[in-house]
Amino acid sequence: MPHILVNNAGIDSKPDGGAEQNGPFETYPQKFWDDIIDVNLTGVMLCSRVIGAKMAEAGRGSIINVGSIYGIVSPNQALYAYREKHDGVPFIKAVSYAASKSGLVNLTRYVATYWAEKNVRCNLISFGGQDRQL
Repeated sequence: MPHILVNNAGIDSKPDGGAEQNGPFETYPQKFWDDIIDVNLTGVMLCSRVIGAKMAEAGRGSIINVGSIYGIVSPNQALYAYREKHDGVPFIKAVSYAASKSGLVNLTRYVATYWAEKNVRCNLISFGGQDRQL
């Protein structure tokens, strides 16, 4: 039986992706939304459901989800303004990554309370970025 599950897989818009992928919210394609939500949120749910159930049967285990600061706060688009100055193309941090990581926060809470009586812990680690001058 597994003792630990680390949900660390995650994707985001490609930094060098075109304007369609890193453009305005108003024109953000659902395909990119679906791809990122599928990996960052649905993938975690499916892995947690399968492995967590085995842990609950055994009466112990730990699930660790890797989140992001963008699960807690919205991206500050001003942090990405240097891209337009450098490349001449506007860059907008896409909505899907932040939405997926925000959903992960509450998925973690749900799983933590759902299996608490079975001694299965579920925690979230959220990393933040570092602002630097380019």
